[in-house]
Amino acid sequence: MGVIAEPAALRGFNRRSHPHPCPSPIEGEGIQNEEQTMKDLSGLMKQAQAMQQKLADAQSRLAEVVIEGTAGGGMVTVTLSGGGDLKKVVLDESLIEPGEGEVIADLIVAAHADAKKKLEAKQAQMMQEAAGPMAGLMGGMPGMKF
Repeated sequence: MGVIAEPAALRGFNRRSHPHPCPSPIEGEGIQNEEQTMKDLSGLMKQAQAMQQKLADAQSRLAEVVIEGTAGGGMVTVTLSGGGDLKKVVLDESLIEPGEGEVIADLIVAAHADAKKKLEAKQAQMMQEAAGPMAGLMGGMPGMKF
């Protein structure tokens, strides 16, 4: 085997006695920063938990909401639950004539669309109120419409 030449710059270099190239932190400073970071993180977690509870409460209240939609100048009214389920259809007596089936069906669909639009607005309002200042951050989350 050959001898590997040692560059002149490394001759006499002792890694154990050579100071580390990075400056050493001020004593105790790293601990204070770490403690503050943990406090900040703890506070953020508490805020997230509180917001999560508010959202769960809002969803519970929303399940109890009943929304009505109308069409045909009030000749057809549909009722939706907070979850969007169609619960009731009310037809004006004047629509119940032979040959009016297609008109009635179209009006039911229109009334349902009206109720659904109102329900979505109510959902957005309730979630916005529950999320408070964090609402802007929630807009991009799946299932969260604001």
